[in-house]
Amino acid sequence: LMTIEKRLAEPLRVERLAEEAGLSQNHLTRLFQRRFKTSVVGYIRHLRTERARLLLTSTTQPIKAIASQVGIPDLHLSNKVIRRELGVSPRQVRAKGRAP
Repeated sequence: LMTIEKRLAEPLRVERLAEEAGLSQNHLTRLFQRRFKTSVVGYIRHLRTERARLLLTSTTQPIKAIASQVGIPDLHLSNKVIRRELGVSPRQVRAKGRAP
């Protein structure tokens, strides 16, 4: 898990993570499902979204730079993922986070 959190900016593939953990892809998937009630991909998406939320509300970095830092360098895709996960656009996340 620490490997995933430290490497969010990189492209992360389930196959590679399983290999690094010395597990089969299926076994890693089952472990994640049992422990986190989500898939490996869902877990990574959640971490990236939460990191983006933190950066959006605590920095003035451009949204495109934040998207790249959390591993979703395509701005359109990043906006779509954040909107789907948090229910609002990155711009709205930033505005809400700055409200008194």
